[in-house]
Amino acid sequence: MIDSKALRRLFNRVYLGGRIDECVMTFSKQATTVEAMNNEEALLLSLKEVTKVPAWGNLGFRELGKICGFLDMASELELGVEKVDDRRFIFKTENDGQTFDFLLSEPDTIVNIPDPLGVIVKIAEGSSVSIPLTANAQKWTLGFMGLLKDESVVVTFTIDKSGQAFLNGGPETGKKFSSPLGRAVPRERKRKILPPAFSVNVYGEHLKSVLQVIEFPSGEDKTAPIPTILASPDAPLVVKQDDDNMWALEPVKI
Repeated sequence: MIDSKALRRLFNRVYLGGRIDECVMTFSKQATTVEAMNNEEALLLSLKEVTKVPAWGNLGFRELGKICGFLDMASELELGVEKVDDRRFIFKTENDGQTFDFLLSEPDTIVNIPDPLGVIVKIAEGSSVSIPLTANAQKWTLGFMGLLKDESVVVTFTIDKSGQAFLNGGPETGKKFSSPLGRAVPRERKRKILPPAFSVNVYGEHLKSVLQVIEFPSGEDKTAPIPTILASPDAPLVVKQDDDNMWALEPVKI
């Protein structure tokens, strides 16, 4: 039986509420992986889940919104999957036989794949600071972004000279917000000094879409990794769920 929860999570973390609507997923015996980006190449992702789907290799998916819509409808149910003639993919609910059948796309026709593969991991490895992300910071940032309701708003991630991290945003006039994230930590073990103060501007709606799919470990799980934000001057801002799941937001020049 497949891991229905992991498969739903993977599709939703790619789709991001509509930011990315097609991708190539690689199904192997060990895990299911995907690297993708939005059409503007401003939002990239690298994800991995142990879905227990058979090792079908590379499969192309389009119209992810419809797939995620079905998965939301069946959110409380166990799912089965079937691949037919290399062209059709079928979801089936295990308890009552509801099915959702759709055509696969040739992987070579899907072009929103980062080049080179693995670039997000390299961006993350090169980041100079990390900031642990808390559920409280997630709540406040999503709340502020919901108040603004303007997809064009750019938010600014800032490290001040004392090492404190903030998210600031809002239009040019009025409705501005500032949300503290905590203290930045140098990522290089040998380097205990933070870089000089810097800021990174990113699209607010991209950050909002990513934060909405970030999950936090329960209080009982002491070994689960803590989500983090990774940053460097003039480099993409990385939101990291764990070592296998991360998103990179390209800086915006304003």
